[in-house]
Amino acid sequence: MGNGPLQHWAAIAAGDSEALQQLVQTLLGPRHPAWILLDAQSERLLGETRMAHPARQIDALFAGRLHGCLQLAEKTPLLHHDAAIGAHLGLALSLFLEARTQQLLNERFRLIAQIGALVATETDLDALLARAADLVHERLAYPNVDIPLYDADRDELVIRFRGGHYKASIQGEDRLPTAQGIMGSAVRERRTQRVNDIANDPRYACPPGVVPARAELAVPIMHGAEVLGVLNVESEHPFDDSDAQSLEIVAEYLGAAIMTARLQAQARQAAVMSERQRLARELHDNVTQLLSSINLIAQSLSSAWQRNPEEGQRRTGRLQELVGLSLVEMRALLRELGPTERNTPGTPAQSDNLLAREQLRRDGLAATIERLARLSAPEGLQLR
Repeated sequence: MGNGPLQHWAAIAAGDSEALQQLVQTLLGPRHPAWILLDAQSERLLGETRMAHPARQIDALFAGRLHGCLQLAEKTPLLHHDAAIGAHLGLALSLFLEARTQQLLNERFRLIAQIGALVATETDLDALLARAADLVHERLAYPNVDIPLYDADRDELVIRFRGGHYKASIQGEDRLPTAQGIMGSAVRERRTQRVNDIANDPRYACPPGVVPARAELAVPIMHGAEVLGVLNVESEHPFDDSDAQSLEIVAEYLGAAIMTARLQAQARQAAVMSERQRLARELHDNVTQLLSSINLIAQSLSSAWQRNPEEGQRRTGRLQELVGLSLVEMRALLRELGPTERNTPGTPAQSDNLLAREQLRRDGLAATIERLARLSAPEGLQLR
């Protein structure tokens, strides 16, 4: 068969699909019919997109094992005999698929390492989940990726973090009841859902404006027996055990990240409540002092009017100003110290904003106390 095809072997053994295609074309000859190369599971590797009724098929055998087949659109004579073509393709597919398997394994290890590093360094959960969706898409070439979080109060999956085509074509937040869909089954059953023919699965719900994929893999994100969310991917190729196992490891990392974010949010809430209690104590003390000053001015008001009506009028105006300002400040402070909205689990950014507002409250309280103290201080007393 000559040395022509031999120059491609090293590249084929490295997983180079272009080299494999050149080998096929060399084996078939210059005037070859349309062809499609399939693996042992009848998944397309190279050639035509599909061939509904092939006129000819050459099995790719090596070491007594079927590694795939070459289907041809016509029965025209080829440059070499079918047996020779099948033997060369069997060896080539054996090397090529082994290389591809190793490459995919390496990418899975890289993904797991990157997710682990991300969980260890990224403190913002939203940014972490968004980046995780991108990494799953980039490393494993899954066209569609979703990482919804579970809203236990409403029994819904909240989809905000996407990767691949979904990220580009779907904007905003979607909610999916857990009674529906393959992802909903992952939540209800608390186990991985692997569907390699979603066209025949009634649970599959295709988002509007999106071309349906062929297969879906939904892995629940768990902490013990509690469901936190789902890591969901779709592909044009069927999923195997290695796909499920690698994504289950990723889901474990994401579960740890979500729980860490929840604990941090609880710690921030505890700090906020502690600060609110401190502010309430300060407010109580300051209001007590303020009311005492108002009482003193009120007691001296009658005698001041008797001694000097102008002095009495001045003190009356001062008392009115003090009471009015006190009422305004008290309403503002009580409004600020009122109950806060409950944070959604896994959204520490809201707690961070709350802490920032508490810092502003402290600064505002100090300025307010100073103004009230200056108004209520006895005459002749200077504040520092």
